[in-house]
Amino acid sequence: MSPPTPDIVQQVDSAFYWIGGICAVLLIGVTVAMIAFVARYHRSRQPDPTSRAEGNTVLEVTWIVIPTIIVLVMFWIGYVGFQNMRTVPPGAMVVDVTGQRWSWNFHYPDQDVSSPVLYVPVDTPVKLELTVPATDVIHGFYIPSFRVKQDAVPGKTNYLWFRADREGTHNIFCTVFCGQNHSAMLTKLVVLSKQGYQDWLKAKIADRNKPVVMDQAMNPDSPDIAARDGKKLFLTYCAGCHGPDGKGTGIVGARNFASLEGWKRSPKLTDIYRTLSEGLDGTQMRPFTNLPPWDRFALMHQVASFNTSGGRPASTPEEIAKLTTDYKLDEVPKEVRRITVEQAMRAIVEDARKKQ
Repeated sequence: MSPPTPDIVQQVDSAFYWIGGICAVLLIGVTVAMIAFVARYHRSRQPDPTSRAEGNTVLEVTWIVIPTIIVLVMFWIGYVGFQNMRTVPPGAMVVDVTGQRWSWNFHYPDQDVSSPVLYVPVDTPVKLELTVPATDVIHGFYIPSFRVKQDAVPGKTNYLWFRADREGTHNIFCTVFCGQNHSAMLTKLVVLSKQGYQDWLKAKIADRNKPVVMDQAMNPDSPDIAARDGKKLFLTYCAGCHGPDGKGTGIVGARNFASLEGWKRSPKLTDIYRTLSEGLDGTQMRPFTNLPPWDRFALMHQVASFNTSGGRPASTPEEIAKLTTDYKLDEVPKEVRRITVEQAMRAIVEDARKKQ
C-alpha cells in the first residue's frame, strides 16, 4: 500500500512560514548590525576607516557557509512541496478545464457532462487538465483555499491536482490579466460529500440525456426553456464578448445581436443553434458542445431576444427537421466510460481467451 500523499495546503503554508520566518530573522539581524556599525564606526569616532581594516578568516567563512545552508534549506522546503504538486496520485479523478475570455468550463470526461462550476467529492484527489482555445489568451487558474495555481496556455495542456479535505464553497480566480472583463472571470469550487457528489452527477447525466422535444425547444415560452435560465447562460458564456446587452461591446468584431444584418449564418433560430453547436471558422466564436442541447436552445432564444424590432425570418419545418437529424437531437446520448490502460489490456486478454 502506497503512503498517503502529503497535503498541499500544509506544505505550502509550512514553506511560507519557514521562508518568511528566516527572512524576518535575517532582516532584523542585518538591520541591527547596520545600526550598530553606524554607531560604532561613525566618522566622529573613527576618522580613519582603514585604520582597523583587518581580515578575519573565521568570520568570512561563517557568513558564507551559514547563508548557503539557509538558502539550501529554503530551496529544499520549496522543492519538496513543488514535487508533490506535480505528482498526481494514482487513480485521481480527472476534470477537463477550459478557460476562455471570460469564463471557465468544467467537463467530466468519464460521464460526459459539463458545468460552469467545479463540483468535486471530499477527500478525493482531483486532476485538472487545463486548456485554452488557440484563438484566446493566457489565463491563470487559481484556487486560493487549496494553494494551487497554474497557467492555462492556448494550444497547450497544463495540469494541477488537489484534494479538498472539507466540504464547502471556495472561490476560483483568473490570476493573469486577460482583457477587459478579467475581473469577472471567476467561478466557484463546490466540495460535496461523496454521496452528495454522486447525486449531483446523476442529476447532470439525467439532464444531459433528457430527450429534446422540438416543439418545446423551439418555443421560448415553454417550461423546459424557462427552466434553463437563458439569461444566466448568456451572462456566463457570451456576455464577455457580446456584452450583457448583446450589442457586441465586449471585443472587436463581436456580433451585435440586436441587428439582423450581416450574419455569417442567417439570423434564423436554427442557424443560431448551429452557430452555438459548431462555432464560426475564422472568428473567436467557439462551439458550445460542452452544453447539453436544452441549454443551447435556451441560449439560442436568449440571443434572439435582443432583437426587439422584429423581422427575424422564421425557421421552416424542413430546417427544424434537418436540425434534429444533423445533431441527432431525437437520440439519447450514449454513455461514455473511461477506463485505464490496465483495464483495457485485461479486457483484450479476456476477449482473446473467449475467442480461443
